[in-house]
Amino acid sequence: MWWCPKVESGRYDGVIMGDRTGYRELGKVWLAGLMVVAIGVIVTFAIVVPTSCSGNGQSPTGGVAFTPRNGSEPDQSPDAGVRIPADVVLSPQPRLQTLEVMLGGERFDLELALTHFQRFKGLSDREVIEPDGGMLFVFPESRPLQFVMRRCLVPIDLIFLDSWGVITTLHEMEVEPEPFHTPDSELRTYPSDGVARFAIEVAGGTIARLGLRVDQTIRLPLDDLKAKAR
Repeated sequence: MWWCPKVESGRYDGVIMGDRTGYRELGKVWLAGLMVVAIGVIVTFAIVVPTSCSGNGQSPTGGVAFTPRNGSEPDQSPDAGVRIPADVVLSPQPRLQTLEVMLGGERFDLELALTHFQRFKGLSDREVIEPDGGMLFVFPESRPLQFVMRRCLVPIDLIFLDSWGVITTLHEMEVEPEPFHTPDSELRTYPSDGVARFAIEVAGGTIARLGLRVDQTIRLPLDDLKAKAR
């Protein structure tokens, strides 16, 4: 609530009001109050708590790394303390830099999700995943991971890899039923079997079509990818 300083006997805070110094001091008080209110308004509207379909540490991402609903990171990821802008949460992320990767003898151009924001969004809100497309999630360290199909519009196949690029776990993830904005805590989770360092998301049906299986090694530029993850 705004207030007006009490004036008694022609004085304000011990300074005679008729003196120009007294008016200057009063003006400083009002200016400081306005600055505090303005900063509060800006902070309130500029920041929102993240929610989406991805993959992160032991929480789901979005199709995403908490693992995202289609492979990204959700609010329950290890980095859940990071705040994410609303436009990042509610819209598909722009196409990311790609890396050519061979899966089952076929070439795939996988988008690289190297940062928390990129892993959080993953493939959420994407209407199409090309037969030779998908996303490669790179985490800063090996840890148990779990993905959820947050805001994912199409089925996604999920491949967890260890620090050496060896497949540890395979999942065929289905689109979640309505409502579309179901909280991460109510979505089905797809966990890694033990710790994982990488995750690959491709179009649904790819695992079966290529005959991928646990213990197969996927050739990746491991050192380069690990150095870029953050």
